[in-house]
Amino acid sequence: MQATTTRPKITATADGEGVVSHAGSRLLADIADQTTLTGQLAESLAGLRKPRARHDPGRVLVDMAVAVADGARTISDVAVLADQAALFGPVASDSTCWRLLDRLDTVFERERPERIALRRKIAEMDRLLRRILLRANAEDATVKRLSEQVEALRAQHNVRRTLMRFALYRRLTAEQRSSLRERPRTENEMRSGPPRDSDR
Repeated sequence: MQATTTRPKITATADGEGVVSHAGSRLLADIADQTTLTGQLAESLAGLRKPRARHDPGRVLVDMAVAVADGARTISDVAVLADQAALFGPVASDSTCWRLLDRLDTVFERERPERIALRRKIAEMDRLLRRILLRANAEDATVKRLSEQVEALRAQHNVRRTLMRFALYRRLTAEQRSSLRERPRTENEMRSGPPRDSDR
């Protein structure tokens, strides 16, 4: 897939003209476009785009992610990007974002009913185990049996989640996979700081 962008072209100058805020967040949006993440999302979510819709679902998700990285705490905070149209281009309204999230939830629940049922079963068994522990009058064998059942359900849930992540990972390009592999190393270096003399 070719890297494409529909965002306004920007040029950095030192003349003090056309000063904008949140310029750093624009870099995140550009990375999503250049690594084809935006295009991949658009392709994967094409079925959710309604006829004559102004905003592409993939672009809407990227804009929401950029808004979160910029400090957004609610969906309505995406308006911060919308107010910088010269920097980010057209940005969907918060109502459009909510409609997309609702459609994604619908698809998720329809395609993975067993995962939803499993989460509910885990919560139900966990509540039962907590009640028994608080009463402190059950046999050890009963506590052991229920604990093993809860942990087995959690393990099953984790396996399903891992498989879902793997399915998403397989859709990434080689470049995107390489970026993901480099990210933990970069984060560890940032946390640990520069090497000390004793480390050399």
